[in-house]
Amino acid sequence: MISNGLIGNYIGLTSLALALSLDAFSLCLAMGMTHPSFKTILRISLNIGLFHALMPFIGIQIGSMLSNQFKSIASISGGAILIFFGFQMILEFFDKRKAREASTLPQGGKLLIFALGLSFDSFSIGLSLGAYGERPLSTCLIFGLVNLILACTGFLIGKKTHRFIGAYGECISGIFLILLGTRMLLLL
Repeated sequence: MISNGLIGNYIGLTSLALALSLDAFSLCLAMGMTHPSFKTILRISLNIGLFHALMPFIGIQIGSMLSNQFKSIASISGGAILIFFGFQMILEFFDKRKAREASTLPQGGKLLIFALGLSFDSFSIGLSLGAYGERPLSTCLIFGLVNLILACTGFLIGKKTHRFIGAYGECISGIFLILLGTRMLLLL
C-alpha cells in the first residue's frame, strides 16, 4: 500500500491520519463554540489524540483478518455515541439550570467513551495496516499527533467563532454531532 520507502510511508500514514482526523476536527470545531476553557480543550484533545494512537496499535496487533467484521460494529458504535452526545447537547441547551461547559462537554467516563467512539475508525484502519506490515510505533505516533493537533485547532477556531454565533453554538454543536453520527450509520 504505502510502503514504497520511508518517506512515502510517512506521507501515506500522515495523509491517512489527516483523513481520519477530520471527524475529530469537525466535532471540536463545533464544541469550541460552547466556549470551553483552555484546560478543557487540552484535556479533550489529549484524550482524542491518545485514543487515535492507541486504537490503530491494537488494530495492527490483531491484523486484517477481522477487519470486515469490525468495520460495521465500529460505524454503529461510533455513530450511536455521536448521536447520543448530540441529543444531550441540544437538550442541555434548553435546560438553563446546568452550567454549560460542565454539562455539555464530555468529562470523566463520558470523555473516554467519546474519544473511544471517535477512534473506532482508526482501529479498523489499524487492522488493515497490520496486514501490510506497518510499524506500529510510527503509525501510532502519526495518528495520535495529527488528531491531537487537529482537535486543538478545531476547538480554537470554534472558540473564536463563538463570538459571532453566541449561545446558539451549543445547539449547533449538538445538531452537528447528530448529523455526523447519522452519516456514520448510513455509510454502513
